[in-house]
Amino acid sequence: MAHSQGVRPSEILTRLQAQFGDETLSKTQVYEWHKRFSAGRERVENEPHDQRPRTSITQENICAVRRRNPSIETMRPKIIILRRIRDDRTNGGRKRQAPSKEIPLTIINL
Repeated sequence: MAHSQGVRPSEILTRLQAQFGDETLSKTQVYEWHKRFSAGRERVENEPHDQRPRTSITQENICAVRRRNPSIETMRPKIIILRRIRDDRTNGGRKRQAPSKEIPLTIINL
């Protein structure tokens, strides 16, 4: 690594800019990483810590999301009923089905 070879952070930044252009880390980030590696850090991966993770995937959270965002399978009976109501209204009660493209379907709570 460049920091272990005595390369200054400004030179590391110049090399990164030449290699990656606009995709380069900011000057502040380069200096911060240089400081961390100089202090003994050996990896760029997150260090283990006792803090709470950024996201918590639990069965409880999964169920809560599913309750808020029902799947098409759970909505199918309501959709069928709404299509029948829509078709009855648009066809004047006749049996001919109206093309689905002509009338937008709005899902409401029944």
